[in-house]
Amino acid sequence: MTPTKVMKHRSHNNFHRSIEGKSLMVQFGQAGLKPSQIKNVVNTMKTSNVAYVTSKQCVNVLSEHRKQHRRKELYGLIKHFQDKTLVDSDQYFVLDLSDDGYPRNIFWANGRSRDAYTKIRDVVFDVTYMTNKFKMPFTPFTGVNHQTQSILFGGALLENEKEETFELLF
Repeated sequence: MTPTKVMKHRSHNNFHRSIEGKSLMVQFGQAGLKPSQIKNVVNTMKTSNVAYVTSKQCVNVLSEHRKQHRRKELYGLIKHFQDKTLVDSDQYFVLDLSDDGYPRNIFWANGRSRDAYTKIRDVVFDVTYMTNKFKMPFTPFTGVNHQTQSILFGGALLENEKEETFELLF
């Protein structure tokens, strides 16, 4: 049995399931590496008796970790907006939660942006589809001030691009 054949055995293909493997992948994911980059780093660091890790395995580990820490991320988001409200009393944010308590839609605008909106009132919004780790469409509300500079009035993360979602947003 050659080392390359041994690595294909199911018993040697569990590094991505081990505590050490998961921890390593999660740390790299939190550092901002993409699954393909994590795969490359882990595969260069591994010992010869461990099978190669695939990008799909990295995606699965990161997805599982996010699901386990979903509530913490929501609480962190709420705390962030509450902290901003202490500094900026005109800060505004709304969370639309699903029946199971997870965010479906989030809208926010700070005081400066809200003040600018009252003066300009011409708004453009664009749904930049799925550009974040939560796979939620991001919708910035922008306009142009009197000096022809772009200005951000607010932002939203949406559950989907259905008509009902936009009605709720507006």
